[in-house]
Amino acid sequence: MSLPESPRKIKAPRRELVLSSMRDPYSPWGETQRRRAAWAAEAMSRMGRATHLRGLHYWLVSQAVPRNAEGQPYGNTEQAWDYLAMAVMWAKYQGIGDWKQFRDKKHPEPLGFLDYEPFQPGIEDKQPAPLVIKDLALLAAERVLRGSVPQFSTHGLQAHTLVVFCEKNTMNEVIRPEVSRVDGMFQPLVGEASLERVRKVVELAAGVGKPLRVFYVSDFDPSGKQMPVSVARKMEFFGQQEGLADIKLMPIALTYEQVQQYRLPGVPTKPLDSRAAGFKEVYGDRATELDALEAIHPGELRRIVRAALAPFYSFAVVDRVREENRRITARLEPIIRGALEGIGAAVADLTLELPLLHAETEFVPQRAQEAAGQVVWLLDSKRNEEEQLAEYRRYKAEQ
Repeated sequence: MSLPESPRKIKAPRRELVLSSMRDPYSPWGETQRRRAAWAAEAMSRMGRATHLRGLHYWLVSQAVPRNAEGQPYGNTEQAWDYLAMAVMWAKYQGIGDWKQFRDKKHPEPLGFLDYEPFQPGIEDKQPAPLVIKDLALLAAERVLRGSVPQFSTHGLQAHTLVVFCEKNTMNEVIRPEVSRVDGMFQPLVGEASLERVRKVVELAAGVGKPLRVFYVSDFDPSGKQMPVSVARKMEFFGQQEGLADIKLMPIALTYEQVQQYRLPGVPTKPLDSRAAGFKEVYGDRATELDALEAIHPGELRRIVRAALAPFYSFAVVDRVREENRRITARLEPIIRGALEGIGAAVADLTLELPLLHAETEFVPQRAQEAAGQVVWLLDSKRNEEEQLAEYRRYKAEQ
């Protein structure tokens, strides 16, 4: 199999890796990784339809003589599954193949309150549809008219794109309302975030050019401590590809300090976890689940999430726009009432052209300003390479 050239220029490898050499997006990929990446990309192309990792695996197994990149038999085994998963990851990091139809079926879809619209300060005139008066209650006509009142949108006013990741979806009811309040996105997960989920967040944020602020929630255990690092590294990589120059990520729960503060009960670490030895050396054989915090201190995780998001969302800006919208509605009230009187006197079956309501206002919504504050971020794309690597080292040393 010939190895295709990467369709984009790959950055020179960094002097130091943060994740393992086979998982860090900045690894200096060798011939083996390129060969397997090309094999996975070719399989995806030959399958020729939207699929996910498990689907691609079974399609490969179903071939007459399934072979891997080395020409060895590819079977329905855990070993083959792991082989494919790594090959697909390498293909995406190296830019080999077309993965637009590849889907993530492991993690739930994002729960969306995502305000990814650009800032558009103009007011929107809403053209009402013509009204056919036939057994139509005045209440319905009033609803149509009031829905046609011009309004300023609050979309795009905020200075940041806000995202919360959580490694387990048992916390959905706790976290989702807080993300909703700030027009952000909540990404519940089943374990570690997939490459597809991370990349999508970066692409969406890059589309409107807002600074991206990410907050990570996970159990206090060896894997939970590593997850924010893995996501930060992927965001660093994809942010550079997408031209998103301002990304910051911070784990906000569960931390060792929170476990101590709330006196949360621990459980033994999983013996097969490769990170368990280092974790136990620092913290002892004592992992803690998010569920323990919510069970013993209900509402505290919500407070932690709210406190993390609050500095990056201006409720005052939104309230100012809503107040102006209320004034517009009040000024148009005489026109609305006049139109309703005309409808009441209309003959049945008459088609009535409703008035286009125009707002006379000099108000221009102001976009929220950058939030200030002294926060130590695990990832800050404004740092130079050495500073960012030093922060990764510092965080990992705590494990």
